[in-house]
Amino acid sequence: MRVVLALTTSTALLIVTVLVGAAVIVPPIGARRMARDAAQREFRALLAADEVVAASTFASQRRWTDLWRESNGVLVATNKGLLYVAAPPMPILHPHDDGPQELLVARYRYDSAFALAPRARFRGLERGLVLHTTEGQMEFNVTDDQWRWALDVVRASDDMHRALSAEAPVRSADSVARRPFVK
Repeated sequence: MRVVLALTTSTALLIVTVLVGAAVIVPPIGARRMARDAAQREFRALLAADEVVAASTFASQRRWTDLWRESNGVLVATNKGLLYVAAPPMPILHPHDDGPQELLVARYRYDSAFALAPRARFRGLERGLVLHTTEGQMEFNVTDDQWRWALDVVRASDDMHRALSAEAPVRSADSVARRPFVK
């Protein structure tokens, strides 16, 4: 009888733990759509007057600072740079905060060093993009229905990098100011 009671109690405890864990990780219904809408509004507001969108896709991130919960947003390639705007997941302890929605914004200009590339994640089960920068790398998850647009963002980013490097004047050794070598 004690064995049956112990198994029943431990099974119930395990089920409660799994349900609480799922409730923390799984976003509320409609959260992805609301986050994407907010990110689209924000990225349109951030565009400069002479900035043109070349390609865009919906993308998300799972960061350890958000307990691996998903931040949904949009990744945009413009004629000036790469822009990522996302809404972080709702806080666990205070989900209904009275204030403006917090948004994550990252901008990478084409004159800085970065490279965007497609990448298979989780042993090929998920598709995504990886952004290599001098500070490290950022990974973005992309759903299957957005994959075509994600590849368009990669191509647009590569094309703009190539166009910028083709426009850069080639400096000869004589045009570079000579400086003494310092250890």
